[in-house]
Amino acid sequence: MNIVSLEQISKQYGERPLFTDASFGLAQGERVGVIGVNGSGKSTLLRIIAGIEVPDSGRIAFIGNLRIAYLPQMPDLDPQLTVLETVFSGETPALRLLRDYERLSALLIERPDDTNLLDRLNDLTVQMDNQGAWDAEAAARAVISRLGLDGQIAMPVNLLSGGQRKRAAWHVRLSPSPIC
Repeated sequence: MNIVSLEQISKQYGERPLFTDASFGLAQGERVGVIGVNGSGKSTLLRIIAGIEVPDSGRIAFIGNLRIAYLPQMPDLDPQLTVLETVFSGETPALRLLRDYERLSALLIERPDDTNLLDRLNDLTVQMDNQGAWDAEAAARAVISRLGLDGQIAMPVNLLSGGQRKRAAWHVRLSPSPIC
């Protein structure tokens, strides 16, 4: 049974058709390579499957709660962030709390007598307890290690190689990990 089915998908730019009436399916566990010359529509096809672009005609069907994402060849990452900060850039409630905690902690180091900051940090600590956010950093470090980036954890992503950038971007955009 196919988890993704494309039925008579067509796409063209201007007068130039990239593909016409393309149909295929992918079964669970199947691996497929998309091969073609530059400009033949490989990336466009993948963006259509991921829902980033719409086909000119045809239909795409997914089975169940399938999550599809697209990772571009040159990921757009904030060059000022470190690898760890990039992994923390996800938008789950736990990661937002962790970022707020880190920001408030840094401010409290600069202004240790600021009772307003201390109260906000205490409130945030309770929220983090309730959300189970304390494990997020350990989980992020484990992911970074599995991606082979533990030696670059504090390095700004703009200094990473292309492959390292893609691994960092993969986690942010695609990982089913509980921290993202």
